[in-house]
Parts: sequence; C-alpha cells; structure tokens
Amino acid sequence: DLDLDLAEDLGDTGVNENTEDTHAAFVEKVAESEDLSTEDVVATKLDLAIAYVEVSDKENAKTILNEVLEEGDESQREQAKKLLDQI
Repeated sequence: DLDLDLAEDLGDTGVNENTEDTHAAFVEKVAESEDLSTEDVVATKLDLAIAYVEVSDKENAKTILNEVLEEGDESQREQAKKLLDQI
C-alpha cells in the first residue's frame, strides 16, 4: 500500500512553514546583500513576482509588484504595472 499523506511527510521536513514569512525573509535577505545594487534587488523582486504570477499566487505577486512600483526605475515600474493589470 502507498502512503499518500503528503501533509504528514512535509511536516517532518519543515516545508510547511508559513510561506509568506519565508518569502518575506528571502526578499529581505536579497535586499540586504551588499553585492547587489538597488536595481538588482528590484530586478530580483520583479522576477519573484513573475514566478508568483506563474503559480497563481496573486496576493504575493501583488505585494512584491507594489514594492517594485515604489523602488524600481521607470522600466521596472512599467513592467510591474503591466503585470498588475494582468492579475
């Protein structure tokens, strides 16, 4: 017999952490990186938002895209606006 109780299996690995906290921590870690310029950080946020859109995580995508609207250059803000219009 196959055991298909994935929730139990994931609980043992710590994968069930609050995804919002995990994503926020990732974005914060990227933002604090001394090796990245502000433009690089915003580009990373834009890439992350695109990934959220691709997996239908609209709320996290909107959160990140709003940050891009505040922090990005003109081109990045335009991309963020287009993505927000698609959501």
